[in-house]
Amino acid sequence: MKTTRFYILLALLLMAGGVTMQAQGIQAIVSAEELPGVFFDGQMRFVSSNEFIIGTGVRADTAKDHTYDYYLSLVDDEGNVISTTYLSSSNMHSPDNWHDTKMSQIERFRNGSLGLFLFKFFGDTTRLQKVTISEDLSLSYDDYDWESVDALKNREIYEHWIVNKDGSFFFAYPLDSLFTGGYMGIKILKFSDKGVVIRERVLEHVPRTSYDGPIFLPTPDSLGMRIIMTHPASPLTYDCHTLDADLNTVAVVENIDRISYPFLCGQDACFRLNPYNGRTYSINQQTEMIPNPNDPHGYPPIIIHNQDVFMGMFDAESFDQLAYTWGITSPSPSTDGFDVSIDFDSEGGVYMVSGMDKSGFLSESLYIVHLDEDLNKLDEIYYKEDNTQIIYSGGMCVSPHGDVLIRCQINKPSMTEPLSVVYKVPASAFDGIDEAHDAGFAVAVAYPNPGKDVLNIRTGLKDARVEVYDMNGRMVYKREITENVTAINTTDWSEGTYVWKVIVNGVEVESGKWIKE
Repeated sequence: MKTTRFYILLALLLMAGGVTMQAQGIQAIVSAEELPGVFFDGQMRFVSSNEFIIGTGVRADTAKDHTYDYYLSLVDDEGNVISTTYLSSSNMHSPDNWHDTKMSQIERFRNGSLGLFLFKFFGDTTRLQKVTISEDLSLSYDDYDWESVDALKNREIYEHWIVNKDGSFFFAYPLDSLFTGGYMGIKILKFSDKGVVIRERVLEHVPRTSYDGPIFLPTPDSLGMRIIMTHPASPLTYDCHTLDADLNTVAVVENIDRISYPFLCGQDACFRLNPYNGRTYSINQQTEMIPNPNDPHGYPPIIIHNQDVFMGMFDAESFDQLAYTWGITSPSPSTDGFDVSIDFDSEGGVYMVSGMDKSGFLSESLYIVHLDEDLNKLDEIYYKEDNTQIIYSGGMCVSPHGDVLIRCQINKPSMTEPLSVVYKVPASAFDGIDEAHDAGFAVAVAYPNPGKDVLNIRTGLKDARVEVYDMNGRMVYKREITENVTAINTTDWSEGTYVWKVIVNGVEVESGKWIKE
């Protein structure tokens, strides 16, 4: 966080009338009620300083047919829908459990235009189509002269596209003939900017660490690719393989999270290359695993702990891990490192989002952190709504001026089913404690509430202390805050309501009531 002295001075100026600021709060700017369907993963991207594209899908036919139509919508940063266009359709064939059309994320091509790729099944044959998106949201389709009869159709295995700066692109997909047990085979193709295959390579015996398989990233020069996968002989160790423009392996970094707690960077993590410095950033939940005793290779591993937000940074050239930091440490689990949970502002600043306070497999609230390029936290804020479950499953982007858009679902007791929404977090929310409060965020939270034997105070504030009072105003606890979570033993406290306060340099910056049962 920025220095407390700045916050105090700012507050004094505001009270004195010397500074006038208008703070805008977090708000759901657009929902599935304004768009044709429900949001699907990965399809949200700013196209200008105040307009973004988002993808939606809607059931087009009866439940028996399982047919969905997909659309792209152009929306301004106030939530006004400018235009919508049809993209494609897909049929999920049950019980075979696969889609006949799969879509890449929206990419920016060499000429500056936006677009995506469609991976389409026609019986046993698979073909590829490039879609270019114009400024007015009209679409043009290019069919590539390529097909495959060995592509895996399982809908839970996704294909990967990487667009290079010379106009070529890599396309990786799993092979049906090499998909056995805990392993898979992956074919990597390199297409020219004209859509002609100019290189190909098959990776065999690749461990399946998750449904997606390995993680594919561009290299800093945007001409090669990096692949993060587990070592075949050590399923709990994640390695990074760097391939050049001709798909030759030029470097392998073993155990990429070797300087941190084990098993945090691989399975289900989100990795993004920062185009401003060439470094790669990651976000994931803490995952502590033990080898499976029933498999000679220990696969699949048994997860015994997955709850804390963990963020890492890797060197541009060697992919050595340079630094890592915890988000919040909590007995209430966080979500996985979903795709598109990391983005960057126009100066290379890093933003990451995670769902928090999981109930079963679904989150209840949001954790948003802003870091500099060296992974030093600048601001971290929490958001939750009364009587509302906020389900985050990946999807965020940052505008050129620092507003953060987060795609998630909300569920309330009055709803018959969850509603997909996009929350807008204004850039001003990251300017200080007062602005975070005005935007509807907390800089410290207490949980569980109600509770019994422990009261946890969670905050990223520095040089702070926590105080707890009973309802008669008597202080029952006081402690300096030195970690993200301060755990207070309340076993001997009487049942009832207490008031907790977080204080920085004598100024109360957050408070609330806590109930002991």
